[in-house]
Amino acid sequence: MNFTAPHRTAPHRMNERRIGRGRLPVPALGLAVVAIAFFALPFVGLLWRAPWADTWNVLSEPAVRTALRLSIICSLWATGLSLLFGVPLAWLLARVDFPGRGIVRALCTLSMVLPPVVGGVALFFALGRRGLFGQYLDRWFGIQLPFSTTAVVIAQTFVAMPFLVLTVEAALRQLDRRYDDAARTLGASRWYAFRRVTLPAVRSALIAGAVLAWASVPGYDANDYKQVAASSSHLLSDPLASAVYEPGSVMKMLTAAAALENGTVTLDEKVRDAYGLRFGGHLVRNADRRSMGRIPFEDVIAYSRNVATARVAMGLDGTVEGASEVLFDMWQRFGFGERTGLDLAGEEQGMVVDPATMEWQPVDLANRAFGQGVAVTQIQLAVASAAMANGGYRVTPHLVQSTGDEAVAFPPPVRIIERALAGHLKDLMEHVLTEVDWYRTGTEMPGYVVGGKTGTAQVWDVERDRWHPDLFNFSFVGFAGASQPEAIIAIRIEESKPAVTRPGVLHLGIASYELFRRVAIDAMNSLDVPPLRVIREPLPGPRSR
Repeated sequence: MNFTAPHRTAPHRMNERRIGRGRLPVPALGLAVVAIAFFALPFVGLLWRAPWADTWNVLSEPAVRTALRLSIICSLWATGLSLLFGVPLAWLLARVDFPGRGIVRALCTLSMVLPPVVGGVALFFALGRRGLFGQYLDRWFGIQLPFSTTAVVIAQTFVAMPFLVLTVEAALRQLDRRYDDAARTLGASRWYAFRRVTLPAVRSALIAGAVLAWASVPGYDANDYKQVAASSSHLLSDPLASAVYEPGSVMKMLTAAAALENGTVTLDEKVRDAYGLRFGGHLVRNADRRSMGRIPFEDVIAYSRNVATARVAMGLDGTVEGASEVLFDMWQRFGFGERTGLDLAGEEQGMVVDPATMEWQPVDLANRAFGQGVAVTQIQLAVASAAMANGGYRVTPHLVQSTGDEAVAFPPPVRIIERALAGHLKDLMEHVLTEVDWYRTGTEMPGYVVGGKTGTAQVWDVERDRWHPDLFNFSFVGFAGASQPEAIIAIRIEESKPAVTRPGVLHLGIASYELFRRVAIDAMNSLDVPPLRVIREPLPGPRSR
């Protein structure tokens, strides 16, 4: 028995052709051409910059072939599962009127708008070894999903299926139900009508939905760790601990620590800022090319004044050699120039110059005082910031708390500065975020205490042996908590090109300190740290006569 849709008449088709040949209004045509260019140009740019000469060599690498094979397998499984479960779900939403249908549709499409991290955490809480359902899979069947290829497929399906469901549901809603009714009156079963009438009628939507459901996967097979480590070890490294970069002004906190401990300056002592500070043929300037005159040292750090910071560093000792040793000693105590001991493979120790082995020139001391000429990792910055916030103790960071029921032993915290000095540094980080208007606006969290320091540094162009004129690393390192610091957060926006670049002004879509606040809010929620009650003082009323 064959069920087909009735054909249209030839005159009707000719009418459609005439209508289709109508000219689009010129303004609309121009906008359409711009839209086409908008979608096409990125792909043209991608093809233009692709390393075609090395394509075959890249594709022939074992790690790349493994990644491609894994990507194809996982994406095919995810697409297949999306079709298997998504098509019936789309039919249910389109054809069956039941209470709460809108809620079900919203629930099934929620993963489209969830941030990837939130979606991953949600799946982990549900299907992890101790998750809501995962604990029973492990206990009853010995099935552990996390860190497996199956977990990748499930995560891809979770994100991809809504695209197929929405596409197919829209097509089913537009399909005339009389075709199904006609098939039913001719004796076809519901299943037969669904397979032979409904699905062929929405075939284009099925194909489009399947394409939308095609997902991506990590660039290596986690089940074949040894081979990947041997052929492409960089795929397994975490840039948090393995990527070194010039941090910029976040290192001014180390200069402040050395100066406050040394008695060179106090937080409220005024330091002279200037337009520049010359060392022979070298000129040290502020980022905005301006001077703020004589300002308190705490404002030197808050407004990130390079010249004033360099002056303070030069005053750490009577000689450049002695001042260099004082600053370098503070770097060493906070852990710069050595690995933190993080239980993660591939940690780097950074790059710092010991003045005892290579003499620092005056311009070297000035530049290093505000974070130039030194390379660190984000985890080193986090450890240093933690010592300032926790009362002066350097801790060993770790990822693994226990293996089974056995706790992992780590070295005890080591005091590196006195509690009073740590308190001054903590207060200084809070001052940075309250004194400067844009920092206060971008980081304010009512009911919480926050503190930190920004840093900006140009990126070195290895090929041209010069600084990139418009590429920068943006950093922020700080803490957040209620009555006391509860979390240390190190932010790095890597090699970003600002939308606006002029002296003292580098505009990004989101600044590093604004990103800090987003992470800090999530961290406080995850750590279950409620905000303190904010008591707002009443505005003064009218005076009584």
